[in-house]
Amino acid sequence: MEREIIIYGAGKDNFDDAEDLIQYIKSGIFEDDHGRFDYSQSRPADVIVLSLKGKLYGHFDIKRMVNPSVEEKRKCPTTRAVYIVNPPTTLYKIPVELSRLGIKGIQFGKKLSDLEFQKVQILAGICDA
Repeated sequence: MEREIIIYGAGKDNFDDAEDLIQYIKSGIFEDDHGRFDYSQSRPADVIVLSLKGKLYGHFDIKRMVNPSVEEKRKCPTTRAVYIVNPPTTLYKIPVELSRLGIKGIQFGKKLSDLEFQKVQILAGICDA
């Protein structure tokens, strides 16, 4: 059974630059958000790959998707789903340009096949061909 692998754009409101996103993937998701990744879409996902300004920086394996708490909705009214992240997270050694994958425009998320995801991991330097 193929996994649900989704690329989501990291909001410019949340991250000033790539270094902010890198820190979030490394530890911020757990230190700041207790392993809860909220998003404005509610697509089922087994893996969420995070992008910023046309590059992929890392991914989260997802335990499950839940409804946002009242506090999470208050903090961000557009939140439709909260993904519970399975530690550890994966930070890419080399950010992967979406254009190398032939991907343009991920405004509403982009589903990847397992084969495409494997290519991402090879380009990112986290697994061998």
